[in-house]
Amino acid sequence: MTPSSGFGTEVVRLHDFFEGWFCGDTGLSIAEFSGALAHDFMIISPDGTTNTRDEIVGMVERARNSGPVAIDIATPQVVLHGNVTVGTYEEHQTRHGRTTKRISTAVLTAASDAPGGWLWNLVHETWLPGFQPDQA
Repeated sequence: MTPSSGFGTEVVRLHDFFEGWFCGDTGLSIAEFSGALAHDFMIISPDGTTNTRDEIVGMVERARNSGPVAIDIATPQVVLHGNVTVGTYEEHQTRHGRTTKRISTAVLTAASDAPGGWLWNLVHETWLPGFQPDQA
């Protein structure tokens, strides 16, 4: 695997997990998510909240079967690659008939022992204009 190959595939793979997890797919394990996160993983949500790996794994674990959600990933692209890969993608999420959209920047490192072959190090999300929760 070259550092930039498969970025979009990994983004879709992880978000497919979220979709199934939130919809109650009993064939999924939280290890499919937590195993893809680096020990020092951090996410910055669109509202500026920062969460560590343990915090976000706990939040996702508690959200199992929290209701139907459809997640579509658009325009994944690699911005920089070397020892790490930096890329962006749009996430379009529909819950209860409302669609929100965000653009995310992700920093990933190739790791053969991670579920999808990548470790997620950092995600920074920003709402797309007109598609944040109070405008959706």
